[in-house]
Amino acid sequence: AATLSAGVKTLSVHERQRVEAVQQARALPLMQDQAVTSVSVGASEDSPGEGALVIRVSGAGNINVPAVIDGIRTRVVTDAQTAAAPRISVTQQDVDRATLVKEAHAAEWMSQTGVQGVGVAISKDNPAEPAVAIFVVRGSAHPPIPAVLDGVRTQFIEGERFRAY
Repeated sequence: AATLSAGVKTLSVHERQRVEAVQQARALPLMQDQAVTSVSVGASEDSPGEGALVIRVSGAGNINVPAVIDGIRTRVVTDAQTAAAPRISVTQQDVDRATLVKEAHAAEWMSQTGVQGVGVAISKDNPAEPAVAIFVVRGSAHPPIPAVLDGVRTQFIEGERFRAY
C-alpha cells in the first residue's frame, strides 16, 4: 500500500490512484539515494487539487529532485527543521532564469481566459527553487497549467479578481 501524506484527502480518487501508481513504481529507486528518507503520496502545494510525490530528504543531503516524475509533480520536504539546519536559499541566478521564462510566456498566459497575472515566486513544493506563478480568478475557467515551463516549476495561485483602488 502507498504511504499517504497530509493533504491527500483533498485529492479525487482518480488523482490519488494516479499518484499512488507512480509512487509504487518510483519509491524504491528514489530511496536508493541516502538523502531520501521517504516517498509518499500527497497533494501539491503549488497546484491545489493536484497530487504530488512527497519526497522527504535529510537536511544533510543535497539532492536534485526533478519537478515532475512520470507526469506527477514532486514536493520536497526536508527532515531538518532545526535552527542548526542549513537555510534553503534561491540564488539570484535561479530568480533571473525564472524571470526570463516568465517573460517569454507572459503574453501567452495573459491572453488566456481566467488568467489575471504572471509572476515569479518561491515554489511551495520545493522552497529551494523559484516558480513561475500564474494567478487565476477563483471559479473562472482557465487552461490547464503545466507543472513546468521551460524547466521551471509553475505555481497556480487562485484568488479574487485583482482590483485597482
